[in-house]
Amino acid sequence: MDELKKFFVLGLPAKEERCPNALYIVKTGEDTVKLFFTDQLRNALEPEFNEDSGEDVETNLTSDRGTIEILNVGGNINIEVAQYILDAISIEVVYVQPSSTLTLGVNLVEAGSTVDRTITSTFVQNDAGPVNRQRISKGNTIILDSFSTDSVKTVEENITVSRGSIVYSSIIDYDRGPVKTNNLGQADDTNRIPRASISKNTSITGELKTFYKVANSFETDGVQLRQTATGSVFESVNSFSFYINGTHTTIAIPNSMNIVAIGTSNDEDVTTNFTDTEDSISIPDAGGNTQAYKVYNFSSGVPLEATITITLS
Repeated sequence: MDELKKFFVLGLPAKEERCPNALYIVKTGEDTVKLFFTDQLRNALEPEFNEDSGEDVETNLTSDRGTIEILNVGGNINIEVAQYILDAISIEVVYVQPSSTLTLGVNLVEAGSTVDRTITSTFVQNDAGPVNRQRISKGNTIILDSFSTDSVKTVEENITVSRGSIVYSSIIDYDRGPVKTNNLGQADDTNRIPRASISKNTSITGELKTFYKVANSFETDGVQLRQTATGSVFESVNSFSFYINGTHTTIAIPNSMNIVAIGTSNDEDVTTNFTDTEDSISIPDAGGNTQAYKVYNFSSGVPLEATITITLS
């Protein structure tokens, strides 16, 4: 029945103007109506009633989309019966809740980085009323408080991100939503969106990096190691790989991390070749702040010419 169209009209439309698979309730007098179903070809099918008996007759109204049982009172179909039919086949209105987004641009940066960023709070209204206030906070500090009806609000910020996370949040107040009509054209406020608020959280995280270097000699200075590293990954990456085409390989990880295993694409376990050389080194983060690292060095007479995979914890 969900796909059956329903109409309450003063006269049955011409065939070319009818909807297929529809129920037409045609008003024939102040208190009386006639019922018509249309089929796929828009033919109008009028259900038969025993109008001469003067008795109440129970009748099924059937289309290829469903069946409705009604009571034909005394051989007449009146407005009350028509309303009963309308109520029986009405589809409850669906009200779509509002939503919101809060974006910071890139959410992960190297610890010590100073970034210019645009923080954007967006209200997706759906069936709610319009927004009347938006607030954006960094931690417990409000950095924007707007009583505008604009759905999108932004705030610019320059911030230095240390190791760890900075949490941002938005609170959006919105008005009561409009009343929608159901499939019969009747107002239905059963699930109307009330006046309320919606919130969203996101964060920017600063992480140290793990550095690796393939060369023909070892680097003992942390600043130089950072500058000349073959590559790096964020500390939240617990597994990474790189190709060794030199005789001296270095891996430097933040002091709080540990190497679990190191294997090669030649199915060799070279974990102890690195871990037996563990030493300490200081490497600056993106802001030049000195950070404690563990450094592991491995040398061979000729390049391994293999990819190694490091697993960390």
